[in-house]
Amino acid sequence: MNIRNNKSLIRKNMNVITFLVLLILGNHPLKAQENTIPFKVPDNHVRVVTWNVKFLGRRTPLRTDAELKIMADRIRNWDASVIALQEIQNNKRIHGLVELLGPEWKVNPEAGWDPGRRQEDETCLIWNTSKVTCIQYKAWLEGYPYTNRPPFSGIFKPIKGGDSFVVISNHAYPGGSEKADEHRKNQGAFYRELVKKMLKDTVYPKTIFLVGDLNGSPGKSPHTTIQPKNEKKLLHLIGKSDKKGTVAGGSSDIDHIYASNSAWSRVANKVSYVIRSEHYNESATTFEQICSDHLPVFVDMALYNR
Repeated sequence: MNIRNNKSLIRKNMNVITFLVLLILGNHPLKAQENTIPFKVPDNHVRVVTWNVKFLGRRTPLRTDAELKIMADRIRNWDASVIALQEIQNNKRIHGLVELLGPEWKVNPEAGWDPGRRQEDETCLIWNTSKVTCIQYKAWLEGYPYTNRPPFSGIFKPIKGGDSFVVISNHAYPGGSEKADEHRKNQGAFYRELVKKMLKDTVYPKTIFLVGDLNGSPGKSPHTTIQPKNEKKLLHLIGKSDKKGTVAGGSSDIDHIYASNSAWSRVANKVSYVIRSEHYNESATTFEQICSDHLPVFVDMALYNR
C-alpha cells in the first residue's frame, strides 16, 4: 500500500473515531442536562429538585397569573419526580401553582400552613404521581428548636419499580449576624440528628436526600454541623457541575443537596446541576422577576441501589 493510501486510511479512521466521540457526547444524558431544555433524565433514574421560589405567596407585587403559568411550564419541563420548594408561604398560591402543573402533580393538602403552629410555612414537597407514589409526608416539629421553618419530609416509591427514597426539604435562617449563624448551626445539628433517626428507623429507606436553601456556602453554617469534619461520614454534599453559584444575580452558593451513603451510591456522576437564566435566553433580572432570585438545583438518582 502506498503512502497516499495510508494517509487516506488514517484520515478515514480518524473521521470514524471523531464521529463516535461526538455521538457518545451528544447522546450522553449529562451533556443534555447542562446545555439543553428539556433536561433529559437518564434511563432508569428519577430526578429530585430543590428550589427557593422567593415569597411565592406574599411577594409584593404578587406574581401575575401569567408569571405563575410560566413557572409551572418550566417546572413541568424539568421532568422531575419530586421537588422541594422553599418560601411558599401562602396556601392558596402553592395549590394554584400545583393546579397549573396538571392533575398528575400533588402537594400535601396542608402545604402553606405550618401544622399546629398557626403560621405560614416556608417549605413543602410536590411530586409527580406518574413517576412516584408518596408513602408518607411529615412536618418535623418535635424537638425542632424554632417556631418556623421546620423540615418537611416525604417517602417516595418509584412507579416503574426500584427502591424507595426520602426527600427532606429545609430552609435555613438567612443573615450574616452571629445570631443568624448560631441559628443555622442549630438547624444543621437538627437536620443531622433527623437523618440519624431515620437511618435507625425501619420505617424509612436508607436512601435519603437532605435538600434546600441552606443560606450558607460549603464550609460555613449550617454545613459545619450537618456533616462535621471530625464525625463519621453520614451525609455527602453533592458538588455542582459549575462554580457559578445558585442565585440569579450573583455567585452565592447557598442551595444544596446532601445524600446519605445509600443515596450517594445512586447519584448519577456524583454531581448536581443548576438551571440558569441563560437556559431560557433571558437575563438574571428577568428570571428573578418572573420566577425567583434563586436557581433550581437537581440530581438524578438510579432506581436501584448499586
